[in-house]
Amino acid sequence: MEAEKPEVEVFPYRLPSDETVSRFLNLLREIRGISRVMMHGPSIFYRRSIKVGGKEIVLRIQVGKFWVEMESLEQLEALREVCKQVFPYGFELKVGRFTRVKEALSGRRLVLRMDTCFLEEEGE
Repeated sequence: MEAEKPEVEVFPYRLPSDETVSRFLNLLREIRGISRVMMHGPSIFYRRSIKVGGKEIVLRIQVGKFWVEMESLEQLEALREVCKQVFPYGFELKVGRFTRVKEALSGRRLVLRMDTCFLEEEGE
């Protein structure tokens, strides 16, 4: 069984706009060791989309918080610096394990995996 990776909950003190979410995710792409990012928030009844790494991602939630899974906590300070830059109105960081080992089928989360969504293909 694979060892559990640490997760960091990023909770901005205000609901971020789509542009802020996009900027945050694009800056996270530059931090090595982040394996996935989950975004949480209430469902919305209209579609919006953001660009992350040149790819369009459809949002069906109003993002309220992020769970960032890391290989190790060595990248925590880099994550804190990105948060300071993107959320000048304040934020909280909590380290722990927030996801279940086996995901439920009816979750209301948007999961972005670094290996499928964030990494650009060779030659682009």
